[in-house]
Amino acid sequence: MTDQVSDVIVIGSGFGGAIPASHLIDAGFKVTLLERGPWRDTLPVRSMGIKNRAKFPQGRKFFTNILRSAHAPLLPRDGVRINARGMYEFFVNKGITNICTSSVGGGSHAYSGLNQRPIVENYWDGHAEDVSSDGMETYYQAVMAKLGSHHRLPEDKIPNTTTELFASSDVFSDVNGYDAPAFGLLFPKEPGHPKKVVTEDGIERMESAYDDDSFLGSAGGVKSSLDFIYLAGAIKKGLTVRDLCEVTRIERVGEGNEALYRVEVMDHQAICQKSFYARKVIVAAGAMNTLKLLFHSLYTGGLSGMPRLGRGIGSNGDYGGYWSLDQEGADFTRGMTIHGPIGVKGIEKTYLVLGGVVGLQHVPLLPKKLRRRIGRDAFLGGMGPDACDGIATYHQGRLSITYDASNSPIFDDIRRALEIAGKASGKRVRYLETPFTVHTCGGACLGSDIDHGVINANGEIFDNPGLFVTDAAALPAAPGGPPSMTIAAWASHVAQRMIEQRDAGSPTPIGGEAVTAA
Repeated sequence: MTDQVSDVIVIGSGFGGAIPASHLIDAGFKVTLLERGPWRDTLPVRSMGIKNRAKFPQGRKFFTNILRSAHAPLLPRDGVRINARGMYEFFVNKGITNICTSSVGGGSHAYSGLNQRPIVENYWDGHAEDVSSDGMETYYQAVMAKLGSHHRLPEDKIPNTTTELFASSDVFSDVNGYDAPAFGLLFPKEPGHPKKVVTEDGIERMESAYDDDSFLGSAGGVKSSLDFIYLAGAIKKGLTVRDLCEVTRIERVGEGNEALYRVEVMDHQAICQKSFYARKVIVAAGAMNTLKLLFHSLYTGGLSGMPRLGRGIGSNGDYGGYWSLDQEGADFTRGMTIHGPIGVKGIEKTYLVLGGVVGLQHVPLLPKKLRRRIGRDAFLGGMGPDACDGIATYHQGRLSITYDASNSPIFDDIRRALEIAGKASGKRVRYLETPFTVHTCGGACLGSDIDHGVINANGEIFDNPGLFVTDAAALPAAPGGPPSMTIAAWASHVAQRMIEQRDAGSPTPIGGEAVTAA
């Protein structure tokens, strides 16, 4: 069969993939986006005319669509795939458990909507020439404007905010020592009366009712997810999005200016293998899957070099516990997924947030008594700059992470905050000794040269020209706070560099040259 050669193939549609795909389409590149997950069945996606959609893990689909696949030492080396349309993927590793998502729009369906710059001062400075925090600022501003990032206000009348909950507390407050985050959510113009709105692009979405936008997804489009915020307009301009297409290997074929990348794919809809070709490839499959893909491509001879691949793995200090408040009359399932920042007296400069089990009504078969009890409890979590000294290895098809949390003081700080909160409230905070993270970062880090990183200031892998990394695997350190905007800023920066290189005289977009797929 024959496939069209794209100027750029983008692998993954989260913050690292959807954003550069959109920018490159605007600049006239021919772009194909490959996403292993499905389009989700949301109001905005239906209004886009997308036919093949998968339900979020809600209601009757909770048990079938919650888990895509699982990886653990005693499981087969490629893990166990439960459902190609499942939303979450688990990696059980030495010292840490890593969690990621699978959907068109990536983690924007599962995240809490917290939009914030790094809490680490001058985060981007000193890692590579021509990359600086000042230079990144324009990208942060552009992304947050596009997502409609909004700071909560009293007039929004959001239930269960930390401001409301701790107004009279001597121990807790609604600040954690850092600037309050903005939220990428559609707040109602008339609090208490959410309505359907239609955007300038004809996308339909619902304002928030503060009871249904959770880690299980936002069916009404309250979250500013990337599938409609960035991809809807890009599709109208020519972007090709192929969902349920899982990239299994990348190979550089040819030499010099004639070189192409062959991207091998398992099409989970057609149940067959396919190949796509491009001059340039952006890898944004999420840190864990980006590392697995790069390692596999390296060890099977498709790529070369990358001596620092797998170094500098971090967790962004993710750690938290279940707070058994059992607060009479409370219903913490109402409000935003994260009720807001929380400060604990005696703990300074630790990024803590309070959350409830929002969307609990979508979890079936829960006894009413248990449902009420969970509604009266909360989650208390933290994050921050960890040591980012974990190491990823790849052996006989298995990606493994070795991570020692004792090397990162942030975990002691958060654990101490959890214990103080428990003692002050008289209600225990239960937490696991081994941390788990939804914010894996590093492994294909930005660096000044091949001895200090995997990618250069343009996001391009040192040993493999035309191959770029734009997701959390590229981050040179833990941002400390919610990392989505930092990933988005980096991805925007890489796309801009690609556009500038093209305009400066690099090979121009090639249009639709056909090649024979192996």
